[in-house]
Amino acid sequence: MPVVPLPALTGRARESGSSRSHGLIGEIRLVLDDLAAIVTSHNAQGPQVYAAQMLLDHPALDEAQVLADAILTVEAFHTGLSPERGSATAI
Repeated sequence: MPVVPLPALTGRARESGSSRSHGLIGEIRLVLDDLAAIVTSHNAQGPQVYAAQMLLDHPALDEAQVLADAILTVEAFHTGLSPERGSATAI
């Protein structure tokens, strides 16, 4: 299975001028929100694509572990970006 760029996976089409209206941080947040939405379970598209590529590159890895790593990593990262947390790095 080939690696598909995130915007293609999420269906988020870049509109002309969107960087002017949302700014770079707003665009990044939209993409990260989309990523979090497609990485919700081991059957979701995001973890499946990630696992397929990782197992192609590293066949000795355990598929279940790779799927879990994909989900937990994205969840932790996305949660860390939440403005409610009061983080200075929140987007």
